[in-house]
Amino acid sequence: MKQELVIKKKDEIYKGSYKFYPKDKPKQVYCEIIREKNRIIDTCFKGFNKKKKKVLELIYRMEENIKSEWYDIKKYSEK
Repeated sequence: MKQELVIKKKDEIYKGSYKFYPKDKPKQVYCEIIREKNRIIDTCFKGFNKKKKKVLELIYRMEENIKSEWYDIKKYSEK
């Protein structure tokens, strides 16, 4: 049996496109995924004080900031 997970509505402004809205089941699954993600994060940071958590957060942000540039350099140097 095919399960409908979204509601499909024609866009009132752009007549050729549609808007999709999740039904209850996808919303439930999303909430479960977020709860599990938060539980795992809490487990990972168990025993860390706020200062250590902040330092790790800053390191992660630095990694995200430099990642695309690093890949560009890496691709260039491999040629």
